[in-house]
Amino acid sequence: MILAVAGGVFAQEWSWNGEVRLGSEIHFDRGGQPPADDEMGHGNVTINYDNEGFHAEITFEANYESGPGGSVGAAASYDGDDYKLQVGLGINDNVLSTGGIDSLWGYWFFLDKQVKLDVAYAGPETIYWRVSDMLDDNDWDNLDGNAGIELNIAPAAVEGLSFGIKFDGDYFKDQRSATTGNIADGFFKKFVIGAKFEQEAFAVGAMFRGGVDPDYTQGETANDLLVMAKFNITEAISAGVEVQISNMDELKDFGWLDFAANVEYSASPLTAGLTVKALELYKKFGDLCFTPYIAYELIEDSLLARLEVDFNLLNMKGDKRTSGALLDTDEDKVNQLYFTPALYFNPQATGISDDPAHALFIKWKIGFDDLNEIKDSVESLITIGYRWAF
Repeated sequence: MILAVAGGVFAQEWSWNGEVRLGSEIHFDRGGQPPADDEMGHGNVTINYDNEGFHAEITFEANYESGPGGSVGAAASYDGDDYKLQVGLGINDNVLSTGGIDSLWGYWFFLDKQVKLDVAYAGPETIYWRVSDMLDDNDWDNLDGNAGIELNIAPAAVEGLSFGIKFDGDYFKDQRSATTGNIADGFFKKFVIGAKFEQEAFAVGAMFRGGVDPDYTQGETANDLLVMAKFNITEAISAGVEVQISNMDELKDFGWLDFAANVEYSASPLTAGLTVKALELYKKFGDLCFTPYIAYELIEDSLLARLEVDFNLLNMKGDKRTSGALLDTDEDKVNQLYFTPALYFNPQATGISDDPAHALFIKWKIGFDDLNEIKDSVESLITIGYRWAF
């Protein structure tokens, strides 16, 4: 066996890859005095072995945030013509504590890959019917680390169409000690029905989530609907919208509406955009958030300057509900304003973005937690970091 390392490959079937993230955060308190730096560090190296459809890997990971820590993980998978199976195990906290199952899943294709079935105890990332991700709680179709059964159908006769159903198995995992242990009963207590139609100029999608409520409290039902649309207006301009209605079966008393819309422009070297969110809209309460940003490549593929502004009008009516999903009572209005300028530099000139694989970066978030009390609400956070992926 040849053990020489060349470009990350040290034999025909062996390879390695990894990532290093280093940095520090400085928080300034209300009086303008910085506390001690909050150090951040993360690194991992993965050794891979591949032989036809078989893949095995072992990952060594180290991190330092509040203190030193680390983990070791191992995974193996087999990728066949119409199926794939994977299992992964991990040991955490400096390889001293008990680990767990990081991944255990499989998928199968049927009818010339028009039908896909995922079965998972700790699943992979699955995104079938999501069009955009402006609202925080819109990954209903994603198994990622969770248990479930998901069926997606993409008929060849209608290009761009997909639809299906997902059954959430985490209810069974979380509640098995309090139930009879009936797997079918646990898996079918919560479900998502979804569909998406995607073309070059636009994409639309919808998901309905039903069954036990998301927090599994007292077995109550929560029927939620999410509708998404995205439009490519020109080669450089795109726009999108999302609407989520929560607790549809009790909308009058306990339901609420979330809305988000955005527009983006991207034509090198300039990118810019605006996202508007209206959250938790219900009778007398709600939040309104504006997030514009602009970014410009000062040096192609090497240096990027970016500015983001967050303007949030929270609890606009000053009277949130006292029952239902949100239990806040009589909160005052809060108006927030933050500015976040940032610089990203890639010395290798292999490409640059605001989430780079290789870069030195510095960000400064400064603003006010409450514009109604400016003197006592100054927020200042400086982040300096370095990322390197290999």
